[in-house]
Amino acid sequence: MLLVLTLEQLLLALATGEASMPIPESVKVTFKGEMKSHMDFRDVVHATQSQMLG
Repeated sequence: MLLVLTLEQLLLALATGEASMPIPESVKVTFKGEMKSHMDFRDVVHATQSQMLG
């Protein structure tokens, strides 16, 4: 992911320790490969969320 800030946004972030950035309403995720027989899609969703938040 590439984050591009204007000079104003950068200065505000440095001054306040916060930065606002646009968050898309949806994100397309494409998985490649095959799921193991003991897994279901819920396992994939939980693992993906864990990786994104961790």
